[in-house]
Amino acid sequence: MVATRAQAVEMTQVATGKHNASASKTDLLLRCQWWGNPAVRLPPEAQDIRKVPDAPRFGRAFHKAMELFLLRKRPPLVKIAKEFAVDRERLDDYFRRGSEAVEKLLKKRSWWDEERWVETKLAYDPFADTGRVLQSKGERDYSGKRITELPGTVDLGILDSKRDVLFDWKTGQKAYDIDVNEQMLSLSCASHKIRGRLPPIRVIVRIDDDFMEPYEAATTIEEIEAHRDKLKIAMRSMLSKNPAMVPGTYCNWCNALEVCPAQAGAYNAPLLLRDFVDGALDRDQMGMVYGRLLAAENLVKKVRERITQYVKDNGPLELDNGKYAKIVPGKMSNLSQASIKRALGLVQGNDVIQQLREAGCIEEIEFEALKMVNQ
Repeated sequence: MVATRAQAVEMTQVATGKHNASASKTDLLLRCQWWGNPAVRLPPEAQDIRKVPDAPRFGRAFHKAMELFLLRKRPPLVKIAKEFAVDRERLDDYFRRGSEAVEKLLKKRSWWDEERWVETKLAYDPFADTGRVLQSKGERDYSGKRITELPGTVDLGILDSKRDVLFDWKTGQKAYDIDVNEQMLSLSCASHKIRGRLPPIRVIVRIDDDFMEPYEAATTIEEIEAHRDKLKIAMRSMLSKNPAMVPGTYCNWCNALEVCPAQAGAYNAPLLLRDFVDGALDRDQMGMVYGRLLAAENLVKKVRERITQYVKDNGPLELDNGKYAKIVPGKMSNLSQASIKRALGLVQGNDVIQQLREAGCIEEIEFEALKMVNQ
């Protein structure tokens, strides 16, 4: 029997409050549900945009520029760069390449003149199997969601008479497998129910300093149904009195990392990790320890940022060795191949890089490093 929304709320024993989950965190939600529970109070987001990490700050600036472009408005790149505290020239480069590529793709596929969603908030209820468009008052405002709904934002939706197309922009180095991208599947469930069309085509457009590539996949009814089943299980756990807490490599990107009980041993993290490594009996256990290592490294970074901000606001800290922790001035020069290309343009930039390489000014060192990659 298909559960209604009311039955779902009764089953989960949670009738009020707003959970913390959204479509962009679907992959995390399917693996660990504790952080999404309405009772969990996540660390507040930085009010000063300059304190937001570089990558998400730049991503938000790019999204804003693309939003205005797709609404057929001229984006004020100088103003956007200042609002999000990002490099104007880099934003201009990303926007130029991104907008040209997207416009070319839409016109080639006869999608340019179709009705469209732009930065539109959707919500999907896997219990009732329903979707709707959310009324939103801000960039990431999901305040109108119901307790059993998973909200998310479609960067661009082409509303075709037969089959819609959902786009998502990704800025950065990470590669994406569109076939298994959980965020896009969640948005596809919502779109499919709202529009009553065939399951949508999903497109991720990844753009970084040197690379831009669209990844495309058509969604099937079987994928929609399978994803709904996974969401029901995860959200039922998330809304329960005892949501599942499952530490793993994904902890490194969890916005509840600082308040998670699974990371409560942060003060002794190096010693605990050493003990875990010494006690690991097989490959699975060693892989689990590596996941905890990533989370511990990120948690230490967050703690340093919090202490740094405290010292900025309240002055130096006296330490037990008679010294002080204080903010000291510093200066760092950053000359990268990407910055050369941004300053001089792709063609001239590559020529200068080649000249520097031939002159021996660029040293290339081979090394081995432990990283998490697709096999």
